[in-house]
Amino acid sequence: MREMDLRHDCISPVIRTILHQKGIKNHQEIRKFLFPDVSCLSDPFAICGMQRACEIIEKAIYLKKRIFLYADGDVDGISGAVMLLNFLSSIGIHCDIKLTHRLENYEIDVDFVEKIQKLGYDLFVAIDTGTSSKKTIEYCENKKFPAIILDHHQGEIPGISEYVTIVNPSLEDNTSILTASGLSFKLVQSLRQSLSFFPEETFNTSFELATIGTLSDYGKLAGENRIIVKIGLEMLKNTCIPGIRKFINYFYVPEISSYDIKPITHYLNPKLNTPGRFGRPELTLKILTADVDENIQPVFEEIESLEREKQKIVKKVTNALGKSKKIEGHPFFIFEKIPVSFSGMLAARISEKFEKPALVGIKHSEILQGSARSYDKINLYDFFKYYGDLFISFGGHKNAVGFRMKTKFLSELKNIWTNLKIQDFPYTEECETLNIELDMIDVTLMENLQSMMPFGYGNPCIFFKSSPVHCLKITRQEKNKVVAWIKQNGKIFEAHFPKGFKTPSRPLSIVYFPVIKTSGNLYVIWLDVRDWSEIL
Repeated sequence: MREMDLRHDCISPVIRTILHQKGIKNHQEIRKFLFPDVSCLSDPFAICGMQRACEIIEKAIYLKKRIFLYADGDVDGISGAVMLLNFLSSIGIHCDIKLTHRLENYEIDVDFVEKIQKLGYDLFVAIDTGTSSKKTIEYCENKKFPAIILDHHQGEIPGISEYVTIVNPSLEDNTSILTASGLSFKLVQSLRQSLSFFPEETFNTSFELATIGTLSDYGKLAGENRIIVKIGLEMLKNTCIPGIRKFINYFYVPEISSYDIKPITHYLNPKLNTPGRFGRPELTLKILTADVDENIQPVFEEIESLEREKQKIVKKVTNALGKSKKIEGHPFFIFEKIPVSFSGMLAARISEKFEKPALVGIKHSEILQGSARSYDKINLYDFFKYYGDLFISFGGHKNAVGFRMKTKFLSELKNIWTNLKIQDFPYTEECETLNIELDMIDVTLMENLQSMMPFGYGNPCIFFKSSPVHCLKITRQEKNKVVAWIKQNGKIFEAHFPKGFKTPSRPLSIVYFPVIKTSGNLYVIWLDVRDWSEIL
């Protein structure tokens, strides 16, 4: 191992090249991307409608108005609602909350809003839903019932309203990447800037909640999302959310770091999302709002029970998919007698299995409700908007869409979907591979690579390609890999090849990701090889 000299002010030429390809060129932009802090956050009031939403909530606070929160029951919606709940309760403002779920309609029910108004609430705040609820928006306007809609789903731009404030950047700019929890975070940030008595601890907690919600909804890890998630992951290492701390102690969650989103995306969020799939999102709410001394083990036990039920359903569907080894066109599956709330998860799994856009519908009587996933190949929102006459309602974005329709249109949708041409609804997303020489890999490059993390959607992992390299010898065989020494221009590295690699007779071209392991001031760098070929 070699001694590691940490130099935060040094930027590797390789990293500069990668950042330039991303459009990040000047010193300030580079520092903001690699080493973001709170000062890097954008002005929340630059978001259309945010100034007005902030003023409405300020007025409600000063006048002690009754506020009702209405949020989608997935982790993104619940996280966004809990941010506002934490802030309002910390300053003594009472508010109640309702979580919707996928067993209900995608739109806010007008009758429910009417009931809330009659119960004496003065302000209705919707999180992660509401953009497409035209009848509800009209009701609030006609009945002079103040409402704020924090939503990131695409839709039609509504007319000017006196009583309904919509905070949804996607209506103005379809490149907006903030999720619902990200928008709630920006609202909290705006209140922090406006109120002299803002409780600072709720802002710190909001970073954690926005990180959980953003990652749950596959928010793009760029721009504002990257700043929120990178800071939030660092805070989650020593979380100040009691329920999350209890969750980590009860369930297995790998150590959280600011370099890796998997502990959140693969361990925490799947279980937090499970209750909502069974129409029990209040269980997730209990976890995120639990006090330090509150016993929530019964909640965890209920989630374990629901997890077992989820696995049964997934196994049933997986067995059915096992018979479909190859399909023509794009995957289109219809199921019955399983919860509608599973459609999104199943669509994602099917999309990954066949490496194509996939659509899953759950049939209930004369209604089909379901979800589609893009596999980064099609702009789903554009597709559903183009064929909008087939649907009762739909909502989402280019990667994921949920929908409701009458079963009489099922055959027509199947024919359109299975035969669609993805070039008609183009989806663009970057892919990073860079040609470098092995002697360009040094501690500065590795430190900068770590600063570029976490990788994920919107900030894809960077793979390097080096050619030609020479395999000196295979040093050992391990369970799932073959370890060898490789050399180029006098520089030697240990390289970990996939199982099955054999000593080549010719020089190699390799695609890899360099990995650094540190111990105190010592470090070692090795190459995780993903692909290779012999040079003829």
